[in-house]
Amino acid sequence: MKKVFISGISGGIGKALAKKYQQEGYYVIGQYFSHEPEIECEKIRADFSDRADIGKTAKYLSEKHPDISVVINNAGIDRYGLFTDGTIDDDEKIFTINLLSAMEITRAVGKNMLFNKNGNVLNITSIWGREGGSCEVTYSATKGGMIAFTKAIAKEWGLSGVRCNALCLGFIDTPMNKMFSEEDKKDFCQSLALGRIGTPEEVAEAAYFLTSEKASYITGQILSVDGGM
Repeated sequence: MKKVFISGISGGIGKALAKKYQQEGYYVIGQYFSHEPEIECEKIRADFSDRADIGKTAKYLSEKHPDISVVINNAGIDRYGLFTDGTIDDDEKIFTINLLSAMEITRAVGKNMLFNKNGNVLNITSIWGREGGSCEVTYSATKGGMIAFTKAIAKEWGLSGVRCNALCLGFIDTPMNKMFSEEDKKDFCQSLALGRIGTPEEVAEAAYFLTSEKASYITGQILSVDGGM
């Protein structure tokens, strides 16, 4: 049975990813922290704002599951507000969860993938990492870093049979976006070719494609799942 590790499975996208890979016959290992999701899989409770917890998780995965074939770095948080109202502590927390945890997990699991000459890394990033988002400056910076990380790892690991891609998400219907009013959502959708927000299930379908054999000649790519922004 193939194995996949997914961070942030308590969120809307994480749950959809876990369900999709289970449907496709994968053994799912998922990380969560704030609240345990109602998903039947192997669950790891870890605070990804804490470097020690990240390190413990990375060590566990590399030692107990050396045959993981897919890593999906999905964990992420945001702070919506003026950049000048934030603090360096806010920035550090967002960077640690959104980017550093992904890098450390990928480094640990990737060593086994390189040894096995097979594997897929999928990073969940955002249109704001590409375009920059007002009042989401630090979040945008981390997601931009995720895009660069994806491209660099793809070049470094490609000859060893390990692929790395990313999904660049637009407005997806998740709890993280509940802060926006229906009017805000309607205004945003007017700028989209499809005229609507996306669903976590649509994200999961795109994710599965990129980590499947159907995408065996695709690496270093940032696939936009944004409704035609």
